[in-house]
Amino acid sequence: MNPASNIYLRVKSMFLAIFVVAISINLFNTIIPIQLQSQSYTSDQIGLAMSLYALGSIGAGLFGSFLVRKVGHIRSFSAMAATLCIVAVSHSYITDIYATGLLRLVAGFCLTSNFITIESWLNTISNKSNRGQVFGVYQIFIAIGFGCGPFLLALSAPEDPRLFGLVAVFLSLALIFMSITSLPTPVVPKKSRPISLQLIWHYSPSATFGCICAGLIAGASNTFISIYALDRGFEGILLSLVLGSFMLGGLLTQYPVGFLADRFDKRLVAAGLMILGMVTNFIIVLESYLSIPSSVIVIVFLLSGGSGIALFPLAVNQMFDHINERQAMSATSTMQILLGVGAILGPIVAGFLMSQLGVIWLYWYLIIVHSLLIVFLVVRKLFVRTERLEPAANYQVTMQSTAVSSQMNSVDVE
Repeated sequence: MNPASNIYLRVKSMFLAIFVVAISINLFNTIIPIQLQSQSYTSDQIGLAMSLYALGSIGAGLFGSFLVRKVGHIRSFSAMAATLCIVAVSHSYITDIYATGLLRLVAGFCLTSNFITIESWLNTISNKSNRGQVFGVYQIFIAIGFGCGPFLLALSAPEDPRLFGLVAVFLSLALIFMSITSLPTPVVPKKSRPISLQLIWHYSPSATFGCICAGLIAGASNTFISIYALDRGFEGILLSLVLGSFMLGGLLTQYPVGFLADRFDKRLVAAGLMILGMVTNFIIVLESYLSIPSSVIVIVFLLSGGSGIALFPLAVNQMFDHINERQAMSATSTMQILLGVGAILGPIVAGFLMSQLGVIWLYWYLIIVHSLLIVFLVVRKLFVRTERLEPAANYQVTMQSTAVSSQMNSVDVE
């Protein structure tokens, strides 16, 4: 049997598990803001509660590996998935904003821990000859799962609490898929400490600021896109495509961005990506005042989402042009923390603007973040002289910001 196809057969249970986890995540992220809005909470209150998910993700980045070292990969994944089922069912009974925020904190820790568990396992099973392909297929399963989630809203009204039961069903399926795997348990790596913020800024200010901006964009988009879409009156297939646009758009942008990043200065590629995002977000703003065909709206939302989701892996690869292989794990941990900080601040700031000035300010906020990063990158390119290092490995496609898979894109600095 072909070795490449053999590895896919070996890890099929992980691919299926992450597929149904991705469905549950996006369904989670879509229906919780809608449920809170139906209880007359304001956008800034919703943003604050939803931002606690990112705080839980930061906690998982710092402490999530403890359970894996203690009980192993499968038991750790099962414990986190079971906890998430409890969280999902709890949401169907709880509408209090403070309790919801606490549940989001737990969900962020558990879901991020599960991504770390699966990705570290895939890293152990794969090798240099197939790792990029394996993680590429893995990310496609994530993107398709994210894209499928919003279509399940057609089964019921978005405010229907029974949808949380559906989330629990998919999480239970993920638990089953992982529990029946016959793959050998990998050796758990030693704990590594994150690189200090001062040092990582010294290595690459552009990548550091890019990570924060990626969190600012992703946190606000994932939190409020459902509220914006319903406020605009989107429904049916159009609603589902818009809600899934942030991840599905990555399928359009990741490979072109990777192609360009392997050939040109990554700062220029990132600036071009942000220009694409700024233009498409401005078209979304115009859509509030002008009549635009539905097919065009879908394409614009996909490109807007794709520009946001492709930023973090590009920043990671920019950083890995300036560090050596031994620093890869530590640098990745710090970049995940920066991403989480941005994802905490994003919903808070965007929620305040939407509450005070209207829901359309979600996209004015995104335009502002894109513009700030463009200015920063262009100034760094034109006025700051830095050495251009040749990457030791090609750009790796990734669409999941909790990925540890990016650890393999490291560079040796002589």
